[in-house]
Amino acid sequence: MAVWRSADTDLVYFLGLDNVYFWGVSHLGLLLAHDGLYMLPRNFFSNHFYELDDEKISTSRGHVVLMEDLLKIYSPEAIRFYLCWTSPETTERSFSTEALETVTSQHLVDPWNQVWKFVMGLDQDDSTDTTPDKKPNPDIELMKAEMDECLSMEFFSTSAAVRVIAKHLDRLAGYVRSGNWVRGEVQAQFLELARLADPVLKQEADVADVLHPDWCPRMLRLTAHPPVDASASVSELVSGAML
Repeated sequence: MAVWRSADTDLVYFLGLDNVYFWGVSHLGLLLAHDGLYMLPRNFFSNHFYELDDEKISTSRGHVVLMEDLLKIYSPEAIRFYLCWTSPETTERSFSTEALETVTSQHLVDPWNQVWKFVMGLDQDDSTDTTPDKKPNPDIELMKAEMDECLSMEFFSTSAAVRVIAKHLDRLAGYVRSGNWVRGEVQAQFLELARLADPVLKQEADVADVLHPDWCPRMLRLTAHPPVDASASVSELVSGAML
């Protein structure tokens, strides 16, 4: 209860469009009637309806997909990314496994793994230029600013967040394809992007792991195969110790 009433705590409502009247009008009126006894919500975020293959989800008709079944086919990262991509934040959206494969492969898995192999030195025999660049980088600052805005309580949008991730992955993959960038410069940006993306992808259970200097993002998979071992540190990988 101390946390609930703390001045440092913000109460935010996430709800479906069909519950807006109850939580945004009648329930809020009840809170106001207690004259400051209870915390008032700082913001409301309502979603529209989510469909399956452009039809209303219905458990009674069997028109439904269960998460436990999806996880037998696709990786958790791919599912999270696609659910955020198609989040019905401002209009009705639809889920389909065909679109999940297309969107996730094109905007996450393929560019991520292309950049991952490059920064880890796995795309060539030598491991030169693998020291992460520590100089201030305007692209890194831009990524941070854009993700901060997406996850702020004034704008909160997981759909916008995954599009920021996709935009910068595409940019970094373009650098890799051009062959004109130093590995350490791309690595510094990719590691920061991987850290910023972790609230969505959740490669680690503990945020402290992501913040550790030697944290190493994993290769991503579309399907539900075991992930690549991420026990080695970035410094070990880029030094060629595992090559």
